[in-house]
Amino acid sequence: DSSEAPTTGRFEMGTHYTRLSPTQPTSSNPDQIEVAEVFWYGCPHCFEFDPMLEQWRTQQPGYVNFVRVPAVWNPVLQLHARAFYTAELLGKGAEMHGEFFREIHERNNRLDSEAALQEFFGRFGVAADAFKMQFDSFAVQEKLQRADELNRRYRIESVPTIVVNGKYTTDAPQVGSYEALLTRVDELLRRQHLRASGQRHESEPEEQLVRSHRLFLRQLTGLSFARISRVVPGRIPVTYATSLLR
Repeated sequence: DSSEAPTTGRFEMGTHYTRLSPTQPTSSNPDQIEVAEVFWYGCPHCFEFDPMLEQWRTQQPGYVNFVRVPAVWNPVLQLHARAFYTAELLGKGAEMHGEFFREIHERNNRLDSEAALQEFFGRFGVAADAFKMQFDSFAVQEKLQRADELNRRYRIESVPTIVVNGKYTTDAPQVGSYEALLTRVDELLRRQHLRASGQRHESEPEEQLVRSHRLFLRQLTGLSFARISRVVPGRIPVTYATSLLR
């Protein structure tokens, strides 16, 4: 969708970010734009990125809903994902999130067993039986299944990856740095918000192309749909062409 191009021209779709097709459903309210980080507590890049992301998150307007989705592609990641959701359901998510990273990367405790996690949770006032009950609960298992589905739908190959509104994915290697990554996310958010509010950027080259296509097609409005399809074969997709006439 060329009309979804970035607002500054600094980033290119296919190089600096990827368009998911089809767009994936989000868990946020319809009037919100969802930003999801796919991450792993054992990832040093996620650990490095997390303070910047936390600061960025606190500065977002109310229409932005930030969520985290743990990566789950091997048993250790699944264990840490289970710990993430256990902390969340115990009401300890915000308190423990940064500590998970520090325990692994600064204290060299890999938290790679249930016993190690139980001891770790105990430091935050979680009794062993309460930890075990939640860790093995259906609610946590359901969240893990949802995370696995999202990882597949988002076509996650590395972490950290940012997903904007179920529509775009981007990461630091694509854009060059974590700072550039957040700039890219800001641009995508701005674009989505403007589209949701009915505003357009008519000065963009892509919009000019759309306008020229619309003008051309309006000259053909006296023709039947079938004849329009024949007039512009291979130039403008038929579904796109007809949408411009609406």
